[in-house]
Amino acid sequence: MEEEVVLANYTDEELLDAKQKLEIEYGKYVDEWAREVAYLINEKNVDPYSYWGEKKVKKVTKKYTNITSDIQLALEKLAVELQKRDNYNFEQSFIGGKSYFDETLTEKEFFEKEQLKTLKYRKLIGQEEDDE
Repeated sequence: MEEEVVLANYTDEELLDAKQKLEIEYGKYVDEWAREVAYLINEKNVDPYSYWGEKKVKKVTKKYTNITSDIQLALEKLAVELQKRDNYNFEQSFIGGKSYFDETLTEKEFFEKEQLKTLKYRKLIGQEEDDE
């Protein structure tokens, strides 16, 4: 059974490094794929539009798509994880990088703060209605 890698356990630098290495590997396979197809067409004079030529090109394509599709899936998963982290960092920039909830507050203090916010909000709404 294949064990799935938990990307959340890795640092940003590790993920970016892995992404870069995968992109390099992907590029190598695509280059090999292109060279092999070019060899068939240019050196072996295989007509890719003939029945047998198309079968030979498809055979080479199948060989490389099996490898490159796995790399693409890994790159997509890395991109999703990095995007989640970017979104989190962006959201944190609005609240000064602090946790939204203050862990030092007791439950009573938290509810008192929330009541004050509610009263303030209601007061603002009441003032806006008076202005109209």
